[in-house]
Amino acid sequence: MTKKTLNIKGKILDLSTPKVMGILNLNDDSFYDGGKFVEQDAAINQVSNLVEAGVDILDIGPSSSKPGQSISDQET
Repeated sequence: MTKKTLNIKGKILDLSTPKVMGILNLNDDSFYDGGKFVEQDAAINQVSNLVEAGVDILDIGPSSSKPGQSISDQET
């Protein structure tokens, strides 16, 4: 039997049903939104919008990588 929960710092996320993930790209090299949320106020507003829309998971991407590129620890 496969485990259908995920423990995230003490909060249990039930994965037995589909979840909606919101993605927030915090860099100006985003392939999707082209850096619309680089400024702090825009990012906070977008997080509020995603939460209000009912996302279950929020994926925050602070750095962009492309095939063959690596990101240093200082950049992340």
